[in-house]
Amino acid sequence: LNFSTDVSQMKATVTGGTFDKGFITKNYNANATVTNADWLTFTGVEPTYAVTSEADLTAALAAGGNIVLTKDTAVSAPLTVAKNVAVTLDLGGKVLSHKSTEAKASCAIDNKGDLTIKNGTLTYEGVGDASNGYGTNTITNSGNLVIEGATVINTTNVGSSNAIDNAP
Repeated sequence: LNFSTDVSQMKATVTGGTFDKGFITKNYNANATVTNADWLTFTGVEPTYAVTSEADLTAALAAGGNIVLTKDTAVSAPLTVAKNVAVTLDLGGKVLSHKSTEAKASCAIDNKGDLTIKNGTLTYEGVGDASNGYGTNTITNSGNLVIEGATVINTTNVGSSNAIDNAP
């Protein structure tokens, strides 16, 4: 749906289904009217973002909602789920990977919100030496984390290397 004219006389109701990121606003709330658009009502619709790149994935994680990875994706920097943001990341049977290039504490995903990861593989490879003692984690979790039918792998061979590190 795209209305570029006066919407004061228009009304649309959406019941069920999924929509790409261009359709869902950041202030979306299921079973409620979209903010600043009282002509458009959602009923039982979950926002779904189909992502094909690191930039799309980063933006979708910031917005929250349901995200589906549509191809294997390697990211160049750690991904973040912010506090008070809820995300379901469906890997769609694909691989999401991050390989660090710096010898420092790092991760593939830093979760501070509510994150569910399902249906695929998440991998991380850190860099360092055995004497540094810093943490290299596939997921650093200080929020709520659920893993459903996904594989989480850390191939770092040095320091404190964890698939998941529950941080305070």
